[in-house]
Amino acid sequence: MKRFRELILIFFLTLYCCNSQNTILGKRLSMDNNYAITLPNKNYPNHVRLEVRSGDIASNGGRAEIIAENSAFEEEYSFSFKVVKYKYESEKHFILADWHHATALHKFAKEKGENLYSPLVVHLIGDNIVLANRAGRFTGKVGNLKLQPSFLMNMLRVPVNYQGWNHVYVKIKWSDSNKGAIYAKINSKKVRKENIRTTYDMAYANFFKVGIYRNLTYKTDAVFEFKNMKVGDRLLVPNFSRRLTGEKNNNKDVIKSIQEKHN
Repeated sequence: MKRFRELILIFFLTLYCCNSQNTILGKRLSMDNNYAITLPNKNYPNHVRLEVRSGDIASNGGRAEIIAENSAFEEEYSFSFKVVKYKYESEKHFILADWHHATALHKFAKEKGENLYSPLVVHLIGDNIVLANRAGRFTGKVGNLKLQPSFLMNMLRVPVNYQGWNHVYVKIKWSDSNKGAIYAKINSKKVRKENIRTTYDMAYANFFKVGIYRNLTYKTDAVFEFKNMKVGDRLLVPNFSRRLTGEKNNNKDVIKSIQEKHN
């Protein structure tokens, strides 16, 4: 009965969000379980609790994310997060926000022998929140990218506040040449960079993801809360009316093959 009431409540929350011009329904990416993406405050769908346990695999990593599929080249993004449980494991990625390039562009680059990483990320390195501009390291077109070793990829580094909420704001002028710009504020620290590259190819729209995306070999569990997630002036809320993505890979054969590849 309790689960039935929760489903009814989620249905009405989703219905409310669908009818609001100030919200975006975000696709959920995680393992198909009852703890990965939940609502601590059932009356506020923009406040989520995300959990990834050791051994959880969705797609190619430990994930509990919400995706704004059509965010494209929106300029302003913001969110707040609180650490409930987290332990950094050296040399393993732990991403909280990810401006991801289009799948078609990734495939094209792979055909050309290039492996593209998300152009921009907010990730955790030890006890620091780090904003990284990966695309800015390169000149040239996809298929003929040239690395600039002197480019400072990690452009803002701020200590994690473990006692409360951390606040992230990023404004991006998108460019696949050196005409872009980034203004960001994480907690009380700011950065402004101009005349930089911020994406790989403006012909391919990006999409925004927020949540937990970490290396699948983590041995510890991670629990975070996110709220006030915004794309432009719209709140990003999880879409509970759609099935989870990533669950197609949550079978023993696929998990085994991924673990063998990365271990």
